[in-house]
Amino acid sequence: MKPLPPDLDLQTRKLMLQQRSAVLRELLAVQWQQTTGPVRGGLDRAQQVGSWLKGHPWWVGAVVFGLMIWRPKGMVRWMSRGLSAWQAWQHLSPVVERWLKRGAQARDAGQADASPPN
Repeated sequence: MKPLPPDLDLQTRKLMLQQRSAVLRELLAVQWQQTTGPVRGGLDRAQQVGSWLKGHPWWVGAVVFGLMIWRPKGMVRWMSRGLSAWQAWQHLSPVVERWLKRGAQARDAGQADASPPN
């Protein structure tokens, strides 16, 4: 964007800068949405799967039991990996939640700023 001419009066200059800032904020919000949309979609889906699994724990138990009978050595390895993944999630989930909360706050702030000036 080209700089504003110095001969404009201050009020006009201020209004133009405010409008430019609003456009840049909107552009940033759109870029943020495009960048984080797929990640948030994947996280939402993972959260839905986790909720379903919490509501249907017998399915998890039945699958684990069946695999322990069918492939006991492989199950020990997968249970070890599962435990590692669960521990990693326990450490990462607060960070992910803060990240999602900040994104929601930024999105809400961008919508509030998009209202027309009085």
